[in-house]
Amino acid sequence: MNPDHDLAAEPLDALDERILAGIADVLRSADPVPAGLADDIKFALTVQAMHAEVAELQRVGAESALARSEYTRTQTLTFSAEALSVMVTLSPIDADEVRVDGWVTGHDSAVVVELRAETRTITAQVDDDGRFTIDPAPRGLVRFVFLPDGDVRPVITPTVEI
Repeated sequence: MNPDHDLAAEPLDALDERILAGIADVLRSADPVPAGLADDIKFALTVQAMHAEVAELQRVGAESALARSEYTRTQTLTFSAEALSVMVTLSPIDADEVRVDGWVTGHDSAVVVELRAETRTITAQVDDDGRFTIDPAPRGLVRFVFLPDGDVRPVITPTVEI
């Protein structure tokens, strides 16, 4: 090999492409794209586009439900945002569905709730006492969107598994 020859100046050939593809395969196996990253990016872009307020999932007991390493099904979720607070209780119906009972506080006007699942969106109206029900709701990853009447920003929850 000629030390004065600059390999970087030469175009990639088939061998280079095979080597790069092999490196990409090794990196994909060693450090895969985290599950749900694409959904999280779409969510962040949607929030930015809507100028929505994102509700925080409140701590459950001494540990955050999101920080635990073991898998547990959460039966009650609480979210808070500047515009409103929400408590959601889940009651199993069967292996594929749950009943969602929710209570919204801090709103001065009518609120519509959307439960956004992977394949569909289910809408419910919050009554005058702040209560709503979605029955049935699909199990799996969902996000709640609260749409108050008037000139109030929507409130979106993080994705949770129900």
